[in-house]
Parts: sequence; C-alpha cells; structure tokens
Amino acid sequence: MEPVSPQDIRAAFGEARRLADTEPRAGLMLAWAGLEAIGRRLEPALASRGLSPGSLVDLLVSTGRMPQADGGILRRLGDARDAVAHGQLNLAPAAADVRRLVELGENLVA
Repeated sequence: MEPVSPQDIRAAFGEARRLADTEPRAGLMLAWAGLEAIGRRLEPALASRGLSPGSLVDLLVSTGRMPQADGGILRRLGDARDAVAHGQLNLAPAAADVRRLVELGENLVA
C-alpha cells in the first residue's frame, strides 16, 4: 500500500462525519480507514503488512501519539469495525461514536 496525503485523510474524515447520522456503519469503516492511513504515514514500515485495529491502537498509544484513555475508546470502536467488516450487519454504531472516532483521527493528521 502507498501512503496517502494528509489532505486525502482529512477528506475521508469529513465524509465519515457526514455519514455518521445517516449511514453510521459506512462512516465507521471510512473513519477507521482514515485512522489506519495515519498509522501507515506515521510508521511507513507498516505499509507492507496488515495492521489489526488492536495493533494500530497499541502503536498510537505506545508511541505517545494518543493518551491511554483515548486508546480504550479506539479499542471499543475497533471491535465494532471488525464486527461490521466481517458481516455483523445488524450492528449500527452510534453517530456520536463515529464522530468521536473522526475527532480522534483528525487530531493525528499531520
């Protein structure tokens, strides 16, 4: 995978924010993709391999880019992301959770 620009990441977060109220599953997936794009920009060596949601959160917290308290929120949302990505289509995250994920991601965009 190739790194994407901060502008592309910001655009994805903006779209995820707009989706939060009407299509929260789509908003969650897009916001998480933005967060993963940030992780790959911060740690380019990760671009060559998969990165689980838990590993991404661990990376952000262990490098001091995110407080441990926010890491807990991300772990919960990462579990929701996994559930939706793997077919639990009856799970609809709260719009506020999607917006919080977007906010946390936007704070990391360089």
